[in-house]
Amino acid sequence: MGSRSSCTCACSEGAANNAVESYCSEKNVAIAHSGLCTLPGNGFPMARPKRLQEPRRKHCSLDLGATGHFDAQMVILEGGSRFFGHWMDGMKTGFGILERPDGSRYEGDFQNDKASGQGTLACASGDVYEGQWADGQAHGFGRFTQANGSYYEGQWAFDQQEGFGIETWPDGSRFEGCYKGNLKEGPGTFTWAKGASYTGEFSNNVLHGSGEYRWPDGRHYSGQWLNNALNGMGEMTWPDGRCYRGHYRQDQKHGEGCFRWANGSQYSGQWLQGKQHGFGRFKGRDGKVRRGQWEDGVLIGWLEAPRDEEPTDRFIPKGGKLASSTLETSEGTVSNAATHNL
Repeated sequence: MGSRSSCTCACSEGAANNAVESYCSEKNVAIAHSGLCTLPGNGFPMARPKRLQEPRRKHCSLDLGATGHFDAQMVILEGGSRFFGHWMDGMKTGFGILERPDGSRYEGDFQNDKASGQGTLACASGDVYEGQWADGQAHGFGRFTQANGSYYEGQWAFDQQEGFGIETWPDGSRFEGCYKGNLKEGPGTFTWAKGASYTGEFSNNVLHGSGEYRWPDGRHYSGQWLNNALNGMGEMTWPDGRCYRGHYRQDQKHGEGCFRWANGSQYSGQWLQGKQHGFGRFKGRDGKVRRGQWEDGVLIGWLEAPRDEEPTDRFIPKGGKLASSTLETSEGTVSNAATHNL
């Protein structure tokens, strides 16, 4: 192999000896990704409608008659709450209004002494839930709006976000997708206020599974995610024409992959923590290919003379598109989206 090469040969064009991180560092990607992918509020809503369970009424009651907007009674309950509405067998029934000493107010349907049906709960904090209820809990379709302008509109199950819904924040961020137990779970799209967006799978409120992430500056990643990090097989493209197709681990190129510079030069081979490391093939702008060995992003030496490209080199074709194929690595054959015949 010899000593570390200065790489002045025709096929290197200087790029083979430039550790890719010096030209295409994932550090700026990781920083942008970590900041943009912090979900505002870490879940939504942060304050939930309280269950409408009240103690028994006191002896005091008043017939409103024609002076009220509906024919009902006002009943003062233990704890100071007041109920305007109908009673049956000692329980709130039908349409009514319940006012608490803290200033909160529920107006809507009751059944068996609990909110059931359609109703609106206005909290003293300024938060409002308007929608369907069952057994004193938000259940069905409803909209919960916070005093700060954030809101969630969608499906509920026993006071929890469950099913499809939309939530937004005052800064303009927006999520549209599926929930399970108050957490984003399954397919969805999150758009950040600064223009970044992610469409794909979520798990436990984080980016997890397959998905596409777009940066405001034109960068684009499509592939696998693990706990908000690029992890697994994926493709990263830059507006100037740079492209990487291969494996990631925790936001860094790691394993087998191919990187193409803006000038058309390419490296296809092994990576370790974002740098070329191990055996690989380098293709210069003249189309000639050489096999060599790299360490920590630096070329140690060439293992063959310049030759023509072969299909097994697995370089990225100009203007190629992601397609299904396989990639053989030291760990076996794995699914790979980059293929030589695109």
